[in-house]
Amino acid sequence: MLSVAGAFSQSVFRNQLADPSILGMTSAGDFFILIGGLLLPNFPFQKAILAVLGGVIVLHILARPASIRQPLRLIIVGVALNLTFVGFQQVLTSGTVGLGGQSFNGITWQSTLTLLGVGTLGLIAP
Repeated sequence: MLSVAGAFSQSVFRNQLADPSILGMTSAGDFFILIGGLLLPNFPFQKAILAVLGGVIVLHILARPASIRQPLRLIIVGVALNLTFVGFQQVLTSGTVGLGGQSFNGITWQSTLTLLGVGTLGLIAP
């Protein structure tokens, strides 16, 4: 699923360097999950909804015609967004944020099966 996300990013933006982590989508998702955890701790499907929301916001910023026409600008804006959202996370967590949502710590088999189902639907949808 990660390789498909990278391939989609590269084909949509027509840039071999385009990757969800480089473009700031993963850090935006992590930041929105952090904010959601602080504001709405018991919201159902919180992590999935907020991660998608963060990714969509970054995609909206990156999908401007000026960025798409210039591949170097796209990467620079993406890296700037990535660093901005990581910085916001560090401010809110007093610099203790580690890998955020990019860790497998605490993943259960139920979470894995849910991710497998959602990922399979995502691979079939396009």
